[in-house]
Parts: sequence; structure tokens; C-alpha cells
Amino acid sequence: MILKLNAGDTAGATYRGCPMLNTNTEFPEGNHPAHLVAAAHKQQVRDWFQSLAGDAGVHDPDELAEELLIVLNGAYATGAVLDGVLYGKRALKLAQRLVDDACARL
Repeated sequence: MILKLNAGDTAGATYRGCPMLNTNTEFPEGNHPAHLVAAAHKQQVRDWFQSLAGDAGVHDPDELAEELLIVLNGAYATGAVLDGVLYGKRALKLAQRLVDDACARL
């Protein structure tokens, strides 16, 4: 499974984090339309990761999808506060290790 993300996504001077995480923070009420859009988007990303993992034949595609979503969201949130370049690169390395580990169990 090839995971192609751009670590530079979190590196720009105007980067303010993931718009969906920010939306969820601003509209935490579970029934607010903005909150529902943010939650649906995050679910779609998780489902996309799960589909890729399933296509790759990993043992537990749900687990890998959830782990990758945690890494992605962590990079987005941390990159907005600290060194986006560093944390973007670290997140990619961590995601690659997760993918490699999941695929090694095939």
C-alpha cells in the first residue's frame, strides 16, 4: 500500500490547522449543521483509509484506518501550533511505519 501525502501541507506560514477540526471546535454541538459536516468529512477520510487498507489486504483494515486518522489529525493539529514542517515529516514517517507493519502481517 502506498501512502502519498505532502508533509508540506502543514508547513505554510498561513496554515491554521485542519478546517474540519477547527469547525468541530467552533461548533461542538452534535446536531449543528457545521458539526455534522465536519464529522461526516472525518468519517469519509477514515472510510477512505479503510478502503485502501482493505484493498491492500491488511489483516485489520479498520484498525489501520483509525491509526492513520489519528496520525493525520495529530499532524494537522500539532503543525498548526508548532513546527509544521517537522511534525508533517514525522507524521509521514509514523504513517509509513504503521502501513509497513500492517502489510508485514500479510
